[in-house]
Amino acid sequence: MKERKAGTKAADCAKNWQTTQYTNLIHYVPSGSYFARLRVAGKHICKRLKTDVLTVAKLRLADLDRSEREAVVHCSRHERVLGHAS
Repeated sequence: MKERKAGTKAADCAKNWQTTQYTNLIHYVPSGSYFARLRVAGKHICKRLKTDVLTVAKLRLADLDRSEREAVVHCSRHERVLGHAS
């Protein structure tokens, strides 16, 4: 029977992810895909950017960041308007 060392699964998992030189952009090695890892309004967001090209991923990261932050601002404005209507 094979013996497993403690923590090998976690170490293998960590090898699959690589950081990039860009903030909030990570690379999943087995598939080659890039992911955005953001924190917006206290929420952690991790989304696949559907590309394996770094320059495209960088552009999509900026678009995703902008849209997520606009959604939060829009939502909070909507809540304030509803709050005043009551």
